[in-house]
Amino acid sequence: MKLVLKVAVVLALVFGTFTLFAQDPMSQKAEDFVSAMSKGDFQKAYLSLSSDLGFKVKPENLQSVWNQLTSKAGKFVEFKESKAEFKNDFTLVVTVCKFEKGLVDLHIAVDSTGKIAGFQVKDHKGGAPQAAAKQSEEQNQQGG
Repeated sequence: MKLVLKVAVVLALVFGTFTLFAQDPMSQKAEDFVSAMSKGDFQKAYLSLSSDLGFKVKPENLQSVWNQLTSKAGKFVEFKESKAEFKNDFTLVVTVCKFEKGLVDLHIAVDSTGKIAGFQVKDHKGGAPQAAAKQSEEQNQQGG
C-alpha cells in the first residue's frame, strides 16, 4: 500500500511539473514564428501568417524586418519569457527575446485560428534596463 502511495505521489509530481511548464498554445505559435525567422526560414514564417496579413506581407518583407532587427540587436540567442493576453478577438503575445546585444520585446498578435495577425518589435520594458537606469541616476546624484 505504501508503494502505491509513493508511486502516486511521484506521478503527481511529474505530471504537475509538466503542467507547470506547458506553454499556452498561442504563445507557442508566436515563438514558432520567431524561431522560423531566427533560422532564416522566412517562407515557413510567412506560411504562419493570417490571410489578411499574408496579402500585405511577403517572405522578403519578413526577411527585411528580421535583418533590420538583428543589425541593431545582434544574433538571436533565446526566448526569455512569453506572456499572452486576450484582446479584441486576438491573443497578444509579448515575447522577451535575448539577442547578443540585449533584450527585445516582440509583440505578436495571434488570431483565433493560431495564425499570426501582426508583429511589432519594441524596446524591452522592465528588468535589467530599468535597474541600470536607476543605478546610473544614483551615480549622477552622487556626483559619479
